[in-house]
Amino acid sequence: MVLTTHRLGALTVDQLRFRYFPTNTRGSQVACYRRVSRLIKGAFLEPNYVPFLANTGRGKALLTLGPQGRILVSQLLGIPRSQIGRVRLDSPVVIPHHLALCDTRLALELACERSTSFILESWVPERELRQSPITVKDPKTGETAPLVPDAAFSITPTPGRTERFFVEQDMGTVPVGRMRPKLRAYLLGIQEPALFVCYLSTKSI
Repeated sequence: MVLTTHRLGALTVDQLRFRYFPTNTRGSQVACYRRVSRLIKGAFLEPNYVPFLANTGRGKALLTLGPQGRILVSQLLGIPRSQIGRVRLDSPVVIPHHLALCDTRLALELACERSTSFILESWVPERELRQSPITVKDPKTGETAPLVPDAAFSITPTPGRTERFFVEQDMGTVPVGRMRPKLRAYLLGIQEPALFVCYLSTKSI
């Protein structure tokens, strides 16, 4: 759970339950919440309550790495603790989009784990793609524009062959006028297919 939280940056208890306790039973729910509670008490995970993730009450807990979690990740992955930064998600627009991407990634990971035909080789988040954005040139105007997908992943359907996909997580919040240039950029300059995921609910899996 600690490593999954590190990879995704921030996620909810429901998403950890979906990942590690996929059976929708009372026993699996209790086991998941008990384990998360222990990790929080041990400072491996840190809950951040976000009111706008729920209609009433305190809101859902957005889980991030705690102090002990960062130490454990540093030891397990052999990376300096200074490179394991705190995740700050405080926007009512950014958080639902981030959690929807987490849902997509977790579903893909589980599907590939259960498949005998596909292996998930990598998942690259938007923050890494922004470091080297794709440049697309419009043949009509000669103008160039950067293109940064929400994520990218690679799967291996057969030995020796890897296919790459870009992910666009659609929350229904981007106006048509802003979506058209992005769609045009994909059609003009991208060889890899783009997977558009339409998120129809604000409730996590």
